[in-house]
Amino acid sequence: LGHVANVVGGVVQNNLWFGQRDHVYDPVPADKQRYAVTFLIENGLNIPDYLVSPDILARIEPAGVAARILASQRLIIALLLDDARCKRMSEVVNRDANSAYSPAAMLVDLRAGIFSELRAPQPEINLYRRNLQRAFVEQLGTFAGSSSTSTDMPALARAELKRIQDDAKKITTAKGEATLAHLADLVARIERIFEPKSGGAERPTSSRSF
Repeated sequence: LGHVANVVGGVVQNNLWFGQRDHVYDPVPADKQRYAVTFLIENGLNIPDYLVSPDILARIEPAGVAARILASQRLIIALLLDDARCKRMSEVVNRDANSAYSPAAMLVDLRAGIFSELRAPQPEINLYRRNLQRAFVEQLGTFAGSSSTSTDMPALARAELKRIQDDAKKITTAKGEATLAHLADLVARIERIFEPKSGGAERPTSSRSF
């Protein structure tokens, strides 16, 4: 999965003979990058039933599977949203917007895959997906809180968080109390990202004259 992630925002180096006048560096075609993201969503961010079969897990250990799966999924998200990768993608877009895969498009594809349950009239979100969705919101929140002036990711992250919040608010019925509570929690988490509160009361200050 790590090798597949490197396709996104990747560059092909053409080894040319001296004197050949051609491109040395070419970005990976946009459709191949998009397919790589789709592959990662289907094979790394969606959990196959056979991988978490109760019959198998009960033979291995009493708990801990959800935490290990989330750790692997966090790594995939971190690889895709790597700052250097996103900056490289933005530069390619700036050179040729019509044939490039942009960070904005990648975030849209990730949101659609990670929050696919929200398209159902009565969604049911299991434990593994709830963990993944919280982790994705947390990662976007890190970007949204950044004051960096050399990347579009803070603005793009805030836009995606707003869409997630709006979609979660639209869900009024779901299969299971855990799903409804989870969606309400996502709305609250995003609200805290947009309007962080002070960690405590401001301490009074004193002054002395000399």
